[in-house]
Amino acid sequence: GKAYFEAEDYARAIREFNFVAKFEDELPGDLVVEEAKKLLELAQQRSYDLLEENIRESQARDEEERKRNEEKFRLNQLHQQALAYFEKEEYEKAIEQWKKMLEISPDNPIAKEHIAKAEADLERKLLSLINRADELAKKGNYYAAIRILDAARRLNPDVNKIRLIDQKVTQYDKRLNFDELYQQGYRYYRMKDYFNALKSFEKALAYEPNNEQVRKAYFDAKARANAKKEPLLGRAKEEFMKGIRLYRAGKYEQALKIWEELQKTLPYNKYILDSIDMAREKIDQLKRSPKQP
Repeated sequence: GKAYFEAEDYARAIREFNFVAKFEDELPGDLVVEEAKKLLELAQQRSYDLLEENIRESQARDEEERKRNEEKFRLNQLHQQALAYFEKEEYEKAIEQWKKMLEISPDNPIAKEHIAKAEADLERKLLSLINRADELAKKGNYYAAIRILDAARRLNPDVNKIRLIDQKVTQYDKRLNFDELYQQGYRYYRMKDYFNALKSFEKALAYEPNNEQVRKAYFDAKARANAKKEPLLGRAKEEFMKGIRLYRAGKYEQALKIWEELQKTLPYNKYILDSIDMAREKIDQLKRSPKQP
């Protein structure tokens, strides 16, 4: 029994010690029997402890296996969700899922590889949207350009891209306001509402003070808003009448040139301004009418 006990073969040791312990009644006080009884108790305790240890180890292995299985399930779940986002080009959401995978498995090669792919595709999509917005802006479609840039910003780009996008939005928004004000002023001008036209052109110039087209429109509206019927005298009257004769002869552009020169010295004379408008309208009519064979 002792040999089995030393070899930690407690089942056989218990068997042998039990065999000796049965002689207790026949050999009361026998030292061998007493020792066998003590060793039997110790072997039983060791056997129990060993069983407990084996159970704990088995449970630990089972728990570890359960955790591994749960981890695999969660990783696969995150990966499938990321792929679904990736397919819909929702790259930021896809990257978020793969980063969650790295929180569970820091060295996961699949997550790292797909994050790199998604970041590259996100960059390409951002540049594509920005270029598309630029193309729309070149065509004067600032509303659509701003909407495209808003979509680009929702992709959560880096700080530099955000700065670029915001600069373009400000630029296009400014241009949009400028164009709206200019068109508004033009509509007022066509309706001969020169005071409101003047206000609109003035606001447009606040955005682009050096725009020659708007400056001219502003000058024209201001002149007509402040026009007065003042008599033409001397040289001014002669030039004005010369313009009238040219106009009646169908030489509208020559007449216009004379009256525009007169306006430089008499900017608010209503007779001159009305004649200029009359010549411009006639020239526009001729440009719009089909050419005769």
